[in-house]
Amino acid sequence: KVMVAEALDIARETYLAILLDRAYGGAVLMGSPMGGVDIEEVAEKHPDQIFT
Repeated sequence: KVMVAEALDIARETYLAILLDRAYGGAVLMGSPMGGVDIEEVAEKHPDQIFT
């Protein structure tokens, strides 16, 4: 099956993830108001915008 949907203009992207942290020994919640598909670039250029 293929799903086709209308393209939308995105006004704002946020990033939210649940990660397994081996050093911590459990799950960690990570987010950014500047996130989206380029979260690695956000982490590199704006590390103050990554919250755990």
